[in-house]
Amino acid sequence: MDWDKRDVSTLREVLDWIQRENRAAKRTKRQLSHALANGFIHTLKPWAHVVEEPVGNANYFCVEIAGITLAVTPFYSHDEWWDKPSKTFREMVAKKRCRWGVVLFDFPKNEGLWIEGPVFDEKVLRGREKVNSVVREARRNHAGQAFTESKEFVEIIKHPPKTPGKPYLVPKRA
Repeated sequence: MDWDKRDVSTLREVLDWIQRENRAAKRTKRQLSHALANGFIHTLKPWAHVVEEPVGNANYFCVEIAGITLAVTPFYSHDEWWDKPSKTFREMVAKKRCRWGVVLFDFPKNEGLWIEGPVFDEKVLRGREKVNSVVREARRNHAGQAFTESKEFVEIIKHPPKTPGKPYLVPKRA
């Protein structure tokens, strides 16, 4: 899928296209995962330098954003079942010695959820091969940051939100 030749410039357009293709059952899940990775990287190009593009049916890539080298594996699911990142993705992360994470695309909400790699392993996967209801669990655990467009994703990478501490009570003034 050559995204440069498609009339697609926003992440929402990429997600809409993937959803239509999935409904039409014209492509396999592997092909759609690869198309999603290519579409996502295409929408990041105005703000990111591509270090490594998805090859073959790979659903991951590596970009540089504001001097930060970042490996990303985008996943989508219509039934909220998510697999762990592939062995070849983890090998690329080790070879590049870079930050990494996953983006879980939630089609009903047309948004992505960025989760840093170590947080994904520790708070979401917890040693499992496949997990269910990850988006809700990640939100509850403050493990991820939601975005609806690629520019928002870039801003999350450039300026990561502070991790919330333990909740505390603020005394009410008399």
